[in-house]
Amino acid sequence: MHYADLVIEGNIYTMDESKPFARSVAIKGDRIIFVGDNANDMIGKETIVVNAEGKSVLPGFIDTHVHFVGTAISRFDDLDVFGIPSISEILEAIKRVKKPEGQWIRVRGFDDSMVAEQRYPTRWELDSVAPKNPVIVKRLDGHSCVVNSLALDSIGIGPEMRGVDIDEQGRITGILRAEANEVARRSSEYEATKEEILRKLFDVSYEALRSGITTIHALEGSTGDVSQVKLLMDAKLPLDFVIYFQTTDVREAIALNLPRIGGCILVDGSMDSHTAAMFEPYNDKRDSRGVLYFRDDELKDFVLNAHKSGLQIAMHAIGDAAIEQLLDAYEYALSEYPREDHRHRIEHAEVPTEDQIRRMAKLGIGVAVQPPFLYYWDMEKFYIKRLGPERAMRLHPYRRMLEMGVRLAGGSDSPVTPMNPIIGIHAAVNHPVKGNSIELHDALRLYTRDAAFFSFEERRKGSITEGKVADLVILSDDIFKIRLTELNKVKVEIVVKNGKIFR
Repeated sequence: MHYADLVIEGNIYTMDESKPFARSVAIKGDRIIFVGDNANDMIGKETIVVNAEGKSVLPGFIDTHVHFVGTAISRFDDLDVFGIPSISEILEAIKRVKKPEGQWIRVRGFDDSMVAEQRYPTRWELDSVAPKNPVIVKRLDGHSCVVNSLALDSIGIGPEMRGVDIDEQGRITGILRAEANEVARRSSEYEATKEEILRKLFDVSYEALRSGITTIHALEGSTGDVSQVKLLMDAKLPLDFVIYFQTTDVREAIALNLPRIGGCILVDGSMDSHTAAMFEPYNDKRDSRGVLYFRDDELKDFVLNAHKSGLQIAMHAIGDAAIEQLLDAYEYALSEYPREDHRHRIEHAEVPTEDQIRRMAKLGIGVAVQPPFLYYWDMEKFYIKRLGPERAMRLHPYRRMLEMGVRLAGGSDSPVTPMNPIIGIHAAVNHPVKGNSIELHDALRLYTRDAAFFSFEERRKGSITEGKVADLVILSDDIFKIRLTELNKVKVEIVVKNGKIFR
């Protein structure tokens, strides 16, 4: 008899349709060797037995949309203002940051929809609290920022650059979007050494594990920076990574032997910054329909080149106009070079039309969705304000997507929101638009079985099945027996990664 190294007993929700529930799971090495009612025969003197009665045992969670290196680098920022309720308090917090004269003060986590003033701070307000330091305050979504006067001078941003906000007097306010935002963020980034970044990567890895995450789809190499991709590929971190290289140079991805390309290659921006590309103007900014970052022919050429090279493609498209442009490009590539089981993705797809959902299903396009957005952003103060009450009803239409045959997988978009699948599961079930919510089992699939499918790994992980990798999570409660409105209170107690226990 070959005894198991680890046996877990309790309420085991396998996410395997052939055997959806079990009472025991046995693990040998890094593999699941038994799933059933009783594993007593596999318990020897050296076997670790974990009693999970009254709790939930699930497959290890998979986060399908993380800027992992970006999350690590964000830890070098001087201040995180997420949750601070007013600009005045944010300004006071910046004032307390002590840096030598001339050094950058980097602030992350700002959201104008979450502060009492419902606006951005101005460059002059930032000047008043940090007159001798360049300051950048980065919006939570990453698609806009605000800087002070010293920062503008240091970066060399003028009114002619796309995305520079100008007030009625013709002055630069310090609010930067689109190209200007990208320039400011790159120019102000902390120049960390490789060793410093590696330490942060390990810190962030253990944060992910503590949230029950065992696999991450990492969207890396902003603006085609191959060094970030190589750093993550070479780092021996305690998680599994599926890497998307954010480049439009297909040869670079192939040179790294990566079977996929993209991630947050931007077809448009974000609703937060009024840069998500919409068919109709924003409800609260009638002169704007957002921004498309590609011409139609540019996008079609890139998608066609990547597709015919055999790569899996993922691209960021939030607004309905951007979704349309990307679907046109996918449709063109698939008509020119038909390919079964390509598993191309759209990241976000927050407000698709009914026709676009139908096209996604027909083309076999999956959508990597971010349910935590629904948890952290207020329906009335943000989504209805941006979109208007009618268009907001199309927000994150998970139920309709699943009904029409579109496969979904869940993610955090970290560092935009914390890596915490429990919050994503809670948000998908407790959707603010009731008709768009999904059942708990379907919400769990977003972070397990279907997430594994997105990376062609469904035969290795995503369910508690004999022969699969022993990645599991034990939760504090039996989630199928508590109130759905209290899912966000559930805690991760134990994570098993490759058969080893992390607490």
